[in-house]
Amino acid sequence: MGSSKPLLEWHGSTLVRRVAGIVARGVSGPVLLVRSPGQWLPSLPDAFEVLDDLEEGRGPLGGLSVGLEALAGRSEVAYVSSTDVPFLHPAFVRRVVSELSGGIDTCVPCVEGFASRSRLPIVSAWHRSSSLC
Repeated sequence: MGSSKPLLEWHGSTLVRRVAGIVARGVSGPVLLVRSPGQWLPSLPDAFEVLDDLEEGRGPLGGLSVGLEALAGRSEVAYVSSTDVPFLHPAFVRRVVSELSGGIDTCVPCVEGFASRSRLPIVSAWHRSSSLC
């Protein structure tokens, strides 16, 4: 692509600001953003907490692990999203999170029979105590 996805402009903002704002409207707890070591992000509102991934090259699971650990004692559920979902909606976030009940540890949306095919679903919800193995 030639540029960082979080920094892409979207209707006068950046994707990272847009998606973080949408997630904030869809959850009742803290909004954490996990970035690669040394990754520059634009100025974000104080309501968002920026964390650094512990090791380069661990991919999305490394960031997920950092985020889940940081939620200890603050929230039992995490909504996970990449930054390249500009059409995300707070109602969708709430719906995915609401599916975590009755012993379900992780919810990965499936649209028209297709789940995400990336290394880690770009949108999902996890109980903080979920195993990543």
